[in-house]
Amino acid sequence: MAATALTVTPLAGGADELRARAGTRPVLLVFAHADCPTSALALRHLRAADQAEPELVIVAEEPPQEAARLLLRAGLRAPVRSMRARTRISGRSISS
Repeated sequence: MAATALTVTPLAGGADELRARAGTRPVLLVFAHADCPTSALALRHLRAADQAEPELVIVAEEPPQEAARLLLRAGLRAPVRSMRARTRISGRSISS
């Protein structure tokens, strides 16, 4: 089974295919949402970890402006990507 491509939006714009990023070194993808208390807790703990490996990439299920605010609130310095949340309904994936 082939890996599914995951393309997200860097805050500066454009598109980023995460499979290519992971090809060079270990990457820890953290999916977060601004309205989720568990996401906020995880981001605060990751701030305290401060390690070089694996590379930490935050994928926020928010528009770019909200994704930037999410990391600022957590006090975390890491690459952040924006991805609109997708919801599955009756086997179809739709943007929310």
